[in-house]
Formats: sequence, C-alpha cells, structure tokens
Amino acid sequence: MNSIKKAPPAVNSIKKRLTLLALLVVLATVAASAATGGPVAGVLGMSEASAAKSKPCKKAEKAVKKKCKKGNTKACKKAKKQKKRKCKKPVPNGPTKTVGVFDDYYGPDKVSIKAGSSINWVWDNENLDSHDVVLDSGPKGVSIRHFSSPGTYAINAKFKRKFTTPGTYNFYCSIHSTIMRMKVIVKK
Repeated sequence: MNSIKKAPPAVNSIKKRLTLLALLVVLATVAASAATGGPVAGVLGMSEASAAKSKPCKKAEKAVKKKCKKGNTKACKKAKKQKKRKCKKPVPNGPTKTVGVFDDYYGPDKVSIKAGSSINWVWDNENLDSHDVVLDSGPKGVSIRHFSSPGTYAINAKFKRKFTTPGTYNFYCSIHSTIMRMKVIVKK
C-alpha cells in the first residue's frame, strides 16, 4: 500500500513564509514600476507623466502657483519657464533599428529615426578586428559617454541606446576613425 507522508509542520511553515515573501516581492515590483511610470503605471490608471513627476518638477509647480497667485508677472513668467524645463514629458518608446558593426564599416552608415527610438549595434560574428561605437558630436546636452560603447569588441557584442533628443549624432570607431563612421538623424 502506498502511503503519502505529510510534510512536518516546520516545512509547511517555511513554505507559507516563502509564498508570502514572493507575494511581497511582486507587490514591491508593481509599486516601484508604478512610481517610475513603468509598464504597470498604465494598468493602475496612472499616466506616465503623473507617475514619473520628479521632486524638482513638483517644486517648480508649487513655485508657479505661489508666484502667479501674487500677481508678479515677471516672477510668474520666470517660474513658468523653470517649470517647463524641469517637467519635461517623457519621450515614448519607439521602434529599434539594428546597425551592424562590421570590419571597417557600420551598416547602414546613415540612419534616420524619430525621438524615442533606439539603435541596437550588433557586432558581426565574422569580424577579424575589434571595433567600438563612440559619439563624436551630438545635440547640445547629450552625454558622449552615454552614447559610446563600454569597450571594443570583435564578435558577439551588442550595444543599444535610446535617442530622446532631436538632432544629428555622429559616431566613429576609435580604432578605425578615418574610415569607420556613421550618422544618426533624430527627428521630433
């Protein structure tokens, strides 16, 4: 006769605790996603803009209310400009374009995308030389470090960046800088 043994009470207690812990982790993840305007924010009925308001944005909104209420038009205009600068709406995610990193060239070497789109650079598996992606020039305020690959690679590498600021971005390979260049044009 087959008899099924019950787990000791201590094991059942541990299982209950682990289940509760897993539930808490899920709830914390949902809360964090909602607070940062992540994918769960829409499910909870929050817009990306309302979910992702930063402290500087909230302070700027209070300053506008305070200064515009007093009737000082010069201070009110200044506060509104600061609010506009600090409360930028997040750029929605767009499609991702793939650019191949080959021996001595990027393919394609000229890409036009809309703001919010991404580019995924993918190193060819048959490369003999190492290559990287380095931002040579871009729109004002764009970080060169953010748009440069973290190292040089020959094969099996990927580097992806989202472009939110419209303008022209010029890239090159630091090892083959005279021949290996590309241009990204980001439109509004």
